[in-house]
Amino acid sequence: MTTAVGLVVTALVGIILWGFFVPASFFSKTALLNDDQALLKKSLGVKAYDKLEVFEFLDKAAPSIAVIYRKKAPAAQVADSLYLEKDRLGYGFVLTADGWVVANKNAIGGLTSKSLAIGIKNFVYNVSSVVYDTWTDAAFLKLNAENLPVVSLGDSGALKLGDIVFSGSNKNNFWFSHISAINIYPDWRSKGDAIISSENFGKIIQTQNSLPSKLNGGMIVNKSGEVAGLIMADNNYILPVNYFKNVISDLLKNKKISRPYFGANYIDLSFGIAGNLPNSKGAYINSAAVDSPAYKAGLKIGDIVLSIDNENINEYKNLSEFVSEYKAGDEITMKVLRAGGEMEIKAKLGSK
Repeated sequence: MTTAVGLVVTALVGIILWGFFVPASFFSKTALLNDDQALLKKSLGVKAYDKLEVFEFLDKAAPSIAVIYRKKAPAAQVADSLYLEKDRLGYGFVLTADGWVVANKNAIGGLTSKSLAIGIKNFVYNVSSVVYDTWTDAAFLKLNAENLPVVSLGDSGALKLGDIVFSGSNKNNFWFSHISAINIYPDWRSKGDAIISSENFGKIIQTQNSLPSKLNGGMIVNKSGEVAGLIMADNNYILPVNYFKNVISDLLKNKKISRPYFGANYIDLSFGIAGNLPNSKGAYINSAAVDSPAYKAGLKIGDIVLSIDNENINEYKNLSEFVSEYKAGDEITMKVLRAGGEMEIKAKLGSK
């Protein structure tokens, strides 16, 4: 009996250890149906199960990776015309089959379209134009291309703490980590950092492990193979995909990005503590640009915008996020706290 029990215990320990350290190559993707994944997740543990989700990144997203290079002049020797690792500026990913790619401003290195080349799979494409989104520092590049592999854009708002996310430079090189912070501001090092423009979202996503600098401008993909964010490796954070995916239709139609303009600088009270403030939530107006919609509406320094069109400003949605949901020319109604009393102020948004 003792021997039998010992054998059973030994077998169980072996199964547990195998479950945590089994290589991903052991599994065949075609055999992993939904029920199989649920069973494996329960029996093998997170470390082994996470590896299975690499398939979604490799198959669905990796083909759409775009590599950004400084364009080379025509060369007589083939070796001189090759784009190598040392020539890479950063990464992006394909948004549309007819050649729109998104990256971040830093990954382009300040170069014009004529000085850029984009590698997708085994082809190099010329860039005809670059459009910047000043709200996010995302950059949209138009290539002279057709029939490109397109990513699926996910919902960055659906990410949860602890979710696994993937990235990589190609199908043979991937990276993964887990979400450690959502809907936060970068570390504030001075009082000036806490002042936010109404034309800049400010909030970011962070991962448990530092973002590799070599993946700057590339994609962060959720476990379903959908893009959830844009890597800003120079600042070690992720720009949520929801902050720029709603301008894509305007980009395709007009070849430019139109954002509403409010013109206020503010402090998000949901993320700061001060003993002498009359409210713990809302947007504390620090300044309003002359002749801006905020200025024309009569907002003053020290006003606290509590809500817009009856929806409260809070830790889940700041003033900038509210403004971004409107179009130039729209009128918004703000509930404002001033000198201990509440009032309604209307503003007509402009464009910039």
